[in-house]
Amino acid sequence: QGHTTSNSTSFVQYASIEALTNCDEEIEAMRREFSLRREFMLNRLREMPDIACPDADGAFYLLPNISRYFGKSYGGYHIADSNDFCAYLLAQAHIGLVPGAAFAAPQSVRISYSNSLDNLARGLDQMQAALALLR
Repeated sequence: QGHTTSNSTSFVQYASIEALTNCDEEIEAMRREFSLRREFMLNRLREMPDIACPDADGAFYLLPNISRYFGKSYGGYHIADSNDFCAYLLAQAHIGLVPGAAFAAPQSVRISYSNSLDNLARGLDQMQAALALLR
């Protein structure tokens, strides 16, 4: 199972060679799109109360600091750490984030901007509404 899920299959390796040698325009279009998504996510997260979000230099993830929500509660959920924060947002907002503790950032969560702008906007709207309920 580990070899199946953690290594690139041979046809993906050939596709990678093709992408690296013959797809400059497509790669640049994707880079611009991810840049737009990153800026959109940064702006939205930075507008949310009690969230601090540093910029990202690579990949398509942000690590916003959500520690100001520690100690808050709503509907039987108490936020003690990033694990609780993620569980709360999954239950209340139906969005999946990854606890930052897995990335040596226990005060943060990892959030991806690899989805469409429409889906990102909807997810952030749901996140903002769920966070507004915490007291």
